[in-house]
Amino acid sequence: MNIEETQNTETTEIKVFTVEEELKFQNEVLSFIDERIRPSLMMDGGDMTILDFHKLPSGKYQIFLELTGACGHCPSANFTLKMGVERLLVENFPIIEGVVAN
Repeated sequence: MNIEETQNTETTEIKVFTVEEELKFQNEVLSFIDERIRPSLMMDGGDMTILDFHKLPSGKYQIFLELTGACGHCPSANFTLKMGVERLLVENFPIIEGVVAN
């Protein structure tokens, strides 16, 4: 089970994820990447591979990925990773804390 913690000014709300909910979340992230992120990378001759969804003690996730093709050796890869991939994922999935490139 995963725990998502949402804080407001008065209480801390904890949501527990079942295995099915976790798989649904991961599939939603993968679909989002395929539809919204991967096409932009591919236009420049690159791509990315998702290696792992790592759950942190806080209940949030880090997504481990690898930029491949032209993106794997591009001088702008770190910028693409943080300002492109990570920003889009965190904005659309608040349970994601960030991405880590391998």
